[in-house]
Amino acid sequence: MTTRRERLERLLGSLRERGAEECVVFRGESISGAELDRRRVAWIDKLATCGYEPGKVVGIAADGTPDALALYLAVMSTGGVAALVSPRDPDPRPALADAHASCLCREGSPGHWTHERRPEPEGEPHPLLADLRARGGAGFVVYSSGSEGRPKAVLHDIERFLAKYDRAGKPKRTLAFLMFDHIAGVDTILYTLAHGGVLVLPETRDPHAIARLVASARVEVLPTSPTFLKLFCLSDAPDHHDLSSLEIVAWGSEAMPASTSERVREVLPHVKLLQKFGTSELGSPRSRTRDAEGLWIDFDGIEHRIVDGTLWLRSETAMLGYLNAPNPFDEEGWWNTGDVVEQDGSWLRILGRRSDLINVGGEKVMPREVEEVLLEMPIIVDAAVRGAPNPLTGQIVEAHVQLAEPLDERELRKAVRAHCRARLAGPKVPARVVISEGPLTTERGKKKRREPEPR
Repeated sequence: MTTRRERLERLLGSLRERGAEECVVFRGESISGAELDRRRVAWIDKLATCGYEPGKVVGIAADGTPDALALYLAVMSTGGVAALVSPRDPDPRPALADAHASCLCREGSPGHWTHERRPEPEGEPHPLLADLRARGGAGFVVYSSGSEGRPKAVLHDIERFLAKYDRAGKPKRTLAFLMFDHIAGVDTILYTLAHGGVLVLPETRDPHAIARLVASARVEVLPTSPTFLKLFCLSDAPDHHDLSSLEIVAWGSEAMPASTSERVREVLPHVKLLQKFGTSELGSPRSRTRDAEGLWIDFDGIEHRIVDGTLWLRSETAMLGYLNAPNPFDEEGWWNTGDVVEQDGSWLRILGRRSDLINVGGEKVMPREVEEVLLEMPIIVDAAVRGAPNPLTGQIVEAHVQLAEPLDERELRKAVRAHCRARLAGPKVPARVVISEGPLTTERGKKKRREPEPR
């Protein structure tokens, strides 16, 4: 059994042992394992000059850069907790208060940092934080997407989180597409480093920039979202770059429409599609995919059960708990994910969140089913379906769509209804169609199916 920070020390030791071997690629620069560790040590000295005390909570607002990664490792290697707040959050104070953070390090642009010493947090730290520190442990905090109100502050013990990497894995050149403050982004970083791989860090995430980076850095694994894959396949980026090094596209964050899966296999026929299921509370458990479509998944190393069509999970690598909300685990340690699933033996297909279900006069409508049909239409680049209030039926189906080219809203509505009536039962046909000028997913790849709630 590991104690204190044994797995973390093993990870840091592996970086030093790699010496001059490439570990991170950023802006065309190759950074060795030894150099990344040197930057970690430099951060420890820099934090000390800012008044940071080992064991405290440090807020980090940054995109995935080598310095941000080194800071993240520095905080945890001193027994602290890294609170990963979004660099795009205009007011991170509520999130930092929830984590009892004593300071905030913000990266405005790569290599340019500001350090804000925060007022001494009021009251005693959360018992989970106090217990982690008393045990000599270390960890990190990520924040849920906030689709159901204020984002939950999710505390992870780094030793528990790293336990799933004890099993040998293959060193791969992996593009860290997913956000640094997102649990899937953390998982990508730690998995790659723990198994001796190379992290390729992007500056931007548009299709041409990603294709260019895959080609120049000879990326083998691309973790991303179905929305990006749809945009990637619609662009001409695959035609202008050598993507032959790419072996695996791992997708998550939202459901994959069958039409998108088919298109990816046409554009990238040599690539294996893998579905990754992850949550802020449990991380990304090991899993395997049934077939080339990548739509059916089976978990490995984590317990699961289906209750009334909803997925429940139990894992020894789960979070310690929320810092600003009640404990969500039942007495036996099971957690209700809220995801509706279809089951075929041991294989599961994630259909969507139960909270997203639309009730049209008693008929239950899953947004994903309608979105898949909408995305069959060439004119529609992306779609997000939600329920809208209706005095007669309780709710109606409202579809927000992004278009490949301008189209009169009346013509669009007529085309959408004709297409959907041929493919869907009456209550599932969108009663309202709204053309969206902005993205229909958050920066974390989640569908925007609700109006944002005040924090």
